[in-house]
Amino acid sequence: MRVPLRAVLDRLLWRLRVPAGFDPDFYRSYYRDLPVGLDGQGLRRHFAIRGRREGRAPDAAALLATLEARFGPLPADFRPDRYRILHPDLMGFREDHELAAHYLQFGARENRAYLPPDSTDQEEYDRAVLARPDPAAYPARFEDWLDRHGLGAGDWLLAFDLGAFVLLNAGWLPERPRTRLEGLMLFVEAGLERLAPIGLAHAFDPAFHRAAYPRAGGASNPERYRRWLSTGMRRGEAGNEAQFLRALLGEDGFPACFDAAAYARRLPAARRRALAHRALLLADFVATGSSDAAGIVDGPGSGALYERIADHHLARGDAAAAHRALDLALAAEPATPRRLHGRATARRLLGREGDALAAALAAVALPGAGIEPHILAAEGRAAR
Repeated sequence: MRVPLRAVLDRLLWRLRVPAGFDPDFYRSYYRDLPVGLDGQGLRRHFAIRGRREGRAPDAAALLATLEARFGPLPADFRPDRYRILHPDLMGFREDHELAAHYLQFGARENRAYLPPDSTDQEEYDRAVLARPDPAAYPARFEDWLDRHGLGAGDWLLAFDLGAFVLLNAGWLPERPRTRLEGLMLFVEAGLERLAPIGLAHAFDPAFHRAAYPRAGGASNPERYRRWLSTGMRRGEAGNEAQFLRALLGEDGFPACFDAAAYARRLPAARRRALAHRALLLADFVATGSSDAAGIVDGPGSGALYERIADHHLARGDAAAAHRALDLALAAEPATPRRLHGRATARRLLGREGDALAAALAAVALPGAGIEPHILAAEGRAAR
């Protein structure tokens, strides 16, 4: 097979096109369509050969500079953590630059808030207390009132979504709250004991939380809920399975192809007791990358799950585990250029140059193969 001259020249000159500040961690995490298994050199080569031409940024600062030149400057008081909390659909965004980029590209145009309302909870609290028949019974400070109910002034106050709260709790609300603070007070005084959700993405599942964080504290479900709202949310604890899966795999839904019960039966009794929820069993399977998956993973979506497991291990430098996962992906579903290129990369990292070349050539032979398998194949041939 003849390699295009352009590919050969790119292979020889690509290093000259990579800026000194290129950040491979940023490039890998922000551009999630990259081929499986690119190491630092592979990411630099991808930027030089394709990324620059496609308008991709070499680092977070360059990304934001480009977006600000196009959409206008980021507000000086923009707080990524608050922007994420205010918008539950952004909970999967982990990096500050991702949130800033989202606001510049979409949030400003959609009139999304990036800070809480101008009036503070204290100001609204003062007005609400004065409107009650017994204002002297309430502490002067909003934080002291929260403390009386066993709550701290944590991120949950930003996450509280009045519209979603009313929608999700209509069955027990005595009346529709007219203001956000009225909704907060109803939640604290009457909803917390019911484990009432404060937003679409912030429902609390005590059974999941107790299984996932057995040492978190809170003997009763409401006590555990209080602790999660006050401190757990800030520490990144998931309040329910969907939040946990979003952090693990980037998706809310549990993969139907994974048989958690079958996996649990293969574990020692002590380990099985420690992994007392199907999401924890899935996380353990992802972390260990078990090569003996017969009867555990089956059906549609199997290949995609194994591909994510391969990404997990390649990001941690475990090429052997990644290779096992990609073998399972290719056994479960038809080959794709991305999976074959990932297999080639893992083999090269393992020092199996001949096998890496074979996998790269197989990737090149499939429709839709990008330049990366061609370059990997050319390098493999040159090394022989």
